[in-house]
Amino acid sequence: TAVDACRYMGALIMGAVNGAEKDELLSERYYPISGGWWDDNPLEPEVDEVSTGSFKRREPPEIRGRGYVVASLEAALWAFHNSDSFEEGCLLAVNLGEDADTTGAIYGQLAGAFYGEGGIPEHWRRRLAHRLLIEHFAERLHHLGRTVDWEKLLEFLPIFERLGFVPGAGKDPSESSGVGAGQEMVRFMKTLYTAGAIYPFDWSKWHDEAGRFFHDPTLLESADEMTLRRLLTYHARVDYFNQGHLDEMIEAGHITRVLRVLRELKTG
Repeated sequence: TAVDACRYMGALIMGAVNGAEKDELLSERYYPISGGWWDDNPLEPEVDEVSTGSFKRREPPEIRGRGYVVASLEAALWAFHNSDSFEEGCLLAVNLGEDADTTGAIYGQLAGAFYGEGGIPEHWRRRLAHRLLIEHFAERLHHLGRTVDWEKLLEFLPIFERLGFVPGAGKDPSESSGVGAGQEMVRFMKTLYTAGAIYPFDWSKWHDEAGRFFHDPTLLESADEMTLRRLLTYHARVDYFNQGHLDEMIEAGHITRVLRVLRELKTG
């Protein structure tokens, strides 16, 4: 149960640091990668009940921060759901009483990832013990988390070329509809996250920009690394709401073109 609570919490934090909106984070059985992850890797029933929104349907005294992992997780999410700021939610969490520090710690992880450092009241931060040490560790973790393993992504370039996912070719009828091709698409989506390629920015305002790169190959060829990262992030995030979008981009050869430009940047 504790491990599954951590699995679910990890998914929420991963989504929060990568710019997911609160409604999306708190949607039923949220996972930052589309494709029914929890169907293939199910949560323990008590944790699954929380992931389906038990914290939205209950109020104190049913919501209790009593220290048990499921109850504490549910209480922290209840506070996050019923607040509009880090401070408001934190006070809701700890004022449930009982094992208040546990509830507050769980809430703080998710809310901190969602609201960012600037969302934590300055008068709270000023009184934080060992603040400089904590900030140092946070900066190092952030740096490590933002270091992109581009080599992992470039491993897909020869795979997509072999499958016929190249500009102007469309998908190869003999292979692209097969199980192997589908598995490679799913693996690519997961690698975007595990390789650290997803960049936290407001991708919802990038529709026109992404469209220009799709329709103008010469524009894409002059793109820098950060632009390519934003482009990959955009398609991954759109795919969450419009499942199959990334597959279409792969089959159209657009992602292959992006990877080719990336390879040129990396090899000079």
